[in-house]
Amino acid sequence: MNTPILNALKQIFEQRFMFSPNRLSYNQSLSKDLSINQYELNEMLLYVEDAFHIEIDDREVPYIRTVGDLVYCVEKHRS
Repeated sequence: MNTPILNALKQIFEQRFMFSPNRLSYNQSLSKDLSINQYELNEMLLYVEDAFHIEIDDREVPYIRTVGDLVYCVEKHRS
């Protein structure tokens, strides 16, 4: 399932982290499947906040475990 948010996230992953956009799906674990460590996750979240003009609370970060979690987080903050 592709949404505008997922498509924008795919661009961020491709441009900033050199991931193939076809490689991303909702159920993928950021740490296990994509091998993103905590430092890279924090960096990625800065790009996401900038791209979507949102602010993600630090208390939410531990709950962002999958690509789908990240999509949900962006949707929640854009509302």
